Amino acid sequence: MLINDIYHGSTPLIIERIEPGTYGVTFSRFGYAKLSTSVRVESGKTTEVRGALIPLTGSLDIITSPTGARILLDMIHLGVTPVSLPNLTVGNYTLMVVKEGCIPVEQRVTVVEDRTTQITISRVLVSPPIVDTLRAAGPVPATLKQPDQFLQP
Repeated sequence: MLINDIYHGSTPLIIERIEPGTYGVTFSRFGYAKLSTSVRVESGKTTEVRGALIPLTGSLDIITSPTGARILLDMIHLGVTPVSLPNLTVGNYTLMVVKEGCIPVEQRVTVVEDRTTQITISRVLVSPPIVDTLRAAGPVPATLKQPDQFLQP
């Protein structure tokens, strides 16, 4: 918290023996809009200042190739691509893109105040698993035919 642009500590905060007068008070926290107000302090009285900080937000637009991938932001499922994610609190997130038959993609993304960040992810398809046919050791079964079946008329 700032009082007349001088840092005084984190809230909740009690400041004693402050001179009567009018002060500019600013509350701030990363990811939130600053809140500034004017406060009048009177002699012999306690002045309480309260405020609610409003989160700063931005948006992500996520496109994948192929489309239809599930989107998880900090492990919370938020949709299937293509997807727009508005009103996200600014800051860093872990984005995970998951689609059956594709290699999952994980990356850090940053939501910036009042901006829409475009994210395009080209996915590498995983080839289907190789299936080997195994044969048991030993002779291959055979069918015997009568010798006269080999004769031609």
